[in-house]
Amino acid sequence: RECRAFLRWLLDDHFIFLGVRDYRLTGKGAKERLERVAGSGLGILRDDTQGEVSRPVSSLAPAARRLSQRRPLIITKTNARSTVHRAGYLDYIGVLRIDADGKTVGERRFLGLFTSTAYFEDAMQTPMVRVRARNIMRDSALVEGSHAWKSMVHILQTLPRDELFQASSAQLRDIVEGVLDLQERKLVRLFIRRERYGRFYSCLVYLPREQFNTENRERVQRILSQALQGERLDYNVSVSESRLARLQVLVRPRSNEEIDFDVRDLERRIEAAVRSWSDELREIMVKKYGEEAGLEYCARFGRAFPEAYKEDVSPWVASFDVVNAAAIDAGEELRISLYRPRTRRGGIVRFKLFRKDRPLPLSHVLPILENLGLHIVNERPYELRLAGDESLWVQDFDMALARGGEVDLDAVRGLVEEAFRRVLDGACDNDGFNRLVIGSHMDWRQVKMLRAYCKFLQQANIPFSTQYMADSMSRHPGMSRILVELFEAKFDPARDGEPKARRQRAQKGLRALLTAIFVDDRIADPVLGEYLNDLIDARTGSREQQVDAARKAFRRGLQFVTSLDEDRILHAFYEVIEATLRTSFYQCDADGAPRDYIAFKIDSQALPELPRPRPYREIWVYSARFEGVHLRGGAIARGGLGWSDRKEDFRSEVLGLMKAQNVKNTMIVPVGAKGGFVVKQPPTDGGREAVFAEGVNCYKKFINGLLDITDNLDE
Repeated sequence: RECRAFLRWLLDDHFIFLGVRDYRLTGKGAKERLERVAGSGLGILRDDTQGEVSRPVSSLAPAARRLSQRRPLIITKTNARSTVHRAGYLDYIGVLRIDADGKTVGERRFLGLFTSTAYFEDAMQTPMVRVRARNIMRDSALVEGSHAWKSMVHILQTLPRDELFQASSAQLRDIVEGVLDLQERKLVRLFIRRERYGRFYSCLVYLPREQFNTENRERVQRILSQALQGERLDYNVSVSESRLARLQVLVRPRSNEEIDFDVRDLERRIEAAVRSWSDELREIMVKKYGEEAGLEYCARFGRAFPEAYKEDVSPWVASFDVVNAAAIDAGEELRISLYRPRTRRGGIVRFKLFRKDRPLPLSHVLPILENLGLHIVNERPYELRLAGDESLWVQDFDMALARGGEVDLDAVRGLVEEAFRRVLDGACDNDGFNRLVIGSHMDWRQVKMLRAYCKFLQQANIPFSTQYMADSMSRHPGMSRILVELFEAKFDPARDGEPKARRQRAQKGLRALLTAIFVDDRIADPVLGEYLNDLIDARTGSREQQVDAARKAFRRGLQFVTSLDEDRILHAFYEVIEATLRTSFYQCDADGAPRDYIAFKIDSQALPELPRPRPYREIWVYSARFEGVHLRGGAIARGGLGWSDRKEDFRSEVLGLMKAQNVKNTMIVPVGAKGGFVVKQPPTDGGREAVFAEGVNCYKKFINGLLDITDNLDE
């Protein structure tokens, strides 16, 4: 009765008939054939000369061979598109002919298109569909009129009408119950129905509405096409006020063979493909920092990132940026992050700056990075809009080593970040010596110590510029590192009474460090290798053993410096370190932080290249803000201090004054003394008063630097 009602319903302006033809079954068993009935064709099936007149039943698809069915109607789609009305695939309605014994003896086949009325009419009133719908509602055990019951009815009404016509009751029940279960959850679900003749797969994909866009649709189609060996794809989309968007993809495979696929696996792949950037960030944040902290981070910053940032930066990298942004929002002035992109390419490393209100000017940033030995490839600035119209800036730089090759980020990350910060706040000069941070794995204070000696050598009339000496040291990172090891072996107070376990850790670190540097420096001398091993082994010995091992390693390494200028420069650093008697390098202020100046007490007589007359002793005080020197003609000497404006050669000025003081002091003390300093960063605004205030401040620090390493006989 329902089948008859459906056929009458088709005639009531619900189907456009484009072709009809009769077929009959002949023969028995293996010889059973399906033959067309001559002269029965109408419309697009009128031509009897096209196609096969007869086919063995055994050659048909398995579903087509099972013609003895309880329901005498077949509703499906063909592989041919309509050339009239609309360009969709033709609908196929087969009416089976059954004899008095209940055996299928033939078929009347209709081709055409369902009308728009058929697609929008109430599903609960459509013949055949309404029976399936009533059975599903009855078996659901839902209370009629309840919210869930109404939701299930709505799902049935809004399913693609072709699914209602073609799917079985069991298939529809799985879809409806699965979609009902999704109503309150933002999840991805996939339902796949294989057409009875294997000509196509109907795939229904439900996903959160905010995740639906053209890019995600194409991703889903690619996944389904690959899994189902698709040759042709068609799709339609339904996006309504529901939380879920629905994508129907019809995949027509390259063959009619059954394809092995896992719906749950495909579902997971689709879920990963369509997951939004914000969703993935939320998942990563919760996994890394716990649910409470992760969700709080996302609530504060998840929507602050601009679209350009989301396109350029993966959620995994953004999870680190969120923490840095939170620190800036909490009051920190600057955050720095040095990292390598997950997809490595051409030695590229990335350097990020986080700052509130406004970005750092490139004119400040680029020279610092260049002097650290990093070439800037490009920069991407992003503005994060925070609550209350506040903004936070992220500057992302792509960089490569100036000398080429790769950088060991784990070894130098903290060193580079701290050096950049110190240069930016003025505690460290911005020059070529900073390349030693990466080249020799030095921290900014170790570099500052070498820079201080460089400035002293310039005042001592060594005929090389700061940049030239910095370049020479950078070209020999291993030798530069040995000079630092010599300085630390002589003066680091922590090496007195150092615990054995700490010495062993330091020894292990020194071995890894020197091995990396000298391999990179390509010095493969076996004797030097032995000296380096002695230097490493001496790390657990006495201070004298450490100093002696550093001297031997340096002297051997110097034989492999081919440039006479570079040999002279490195040897000059070695001599002045050896001539140093005392230093304030390891002293800290009241807060436990290293002082912003360094003082060295030097035995001038041990430096034969110093201009004559060579003092008995001198103290060199170095800071990013000032430089100063105090020269003494003897153990007991007398003389004053002066503020000089001769930045390039103020030591020569002080030396001349010391000579004059010797003459003046003849009747008072045996010899004279003189000191002087220069201000390196005088203020550019504030007038004469500001310049004078800076001079007084530098003078005080100069005095303190002298006193820091002067004998105090009273305790």
